[in-house]
Amino acid sequence: MAKLTPEGVRAALAGMHNESGIDTSDLLAYIEELESKAAKLEEELRKSRIGSARKTSSDASMNSRLKDALRE
Repeated sequence: MAKLTPEGVRAALAGMHNESGIDTSDLLAYIEELESKAAKLEEELRKSRIGSARKTSSDASMNSRLKDALRE
């Protein structure tokens, strides 16, 4: 099964609309909303991964005496 692309889905909906006469504008709006949410989630995930990598690298660079001092 081929991976669906947004353009492919839109083309399929347009074809369904032409064949059946059913209004698909609400479906297109919903698809656009989902694409927007997916893009935001991808950006948040990317930022979280970068932040996590920075935290891990900063923790690894601290020596044990500094870690002990920070715990107290």
